[in-house]
Amino acid sequence: MSPAGRILVDSSLWVEYYHPRGDEAVRTSIQEAIAQDRVATVSIIAAEVLRGARREKDLRAITSDFQAFDVLPLTMETGFDAGRVLADLDTRGQRVPTVDAMIAVAAARSGCELWHLSDGHYGVLAEAIPRVLRGTRLPQRSFARSPKASPSTKQETS
Repeated sequence: MSPAGRILVDSSLWVEYYHPRGDEAVRTSIQEAIAQDRVATVSIIAAEVLRGARREKDLRAITSDFQAFDVLPLTMETGFDAGRVLADLDTRGQRVPTVDAMIAVAAARSGCELWHLSDGHYGVLAEAIPRVLRGTRLPQRSFARSPKASPSTKQETS
């Protein structure tokens, strides 16, 4: 698939997707993206999701699912760019996990929209990436943490 229209789904949403009582709006949105062949991943997300599997059959199912997705590169350049973004944020007193910065930069550099469960880190990164990596932006969709009764999502684009 071409880069346009691809979605990088963060592990926070995959946890909801695979959990038997996970958020139905998240599950439906991801299923639609999979059906449209729009889902991409990175190795770090696969590792985070597999870490939560408790049974061998779950490990096999998740591995099989992830093998069908486009894999975005996590190169040395990705690391350099993520480090520059993190250094910029540190000077502003904003701390975000290095892994989230790597994921965000990989999505931004590949032209993917990043889907995640709202936690604030990716919003901060979406503001920093265009400032530090000129000409690069991070489109994102943040799914709100909400009770099961409220399946709404919040759309953010930076």
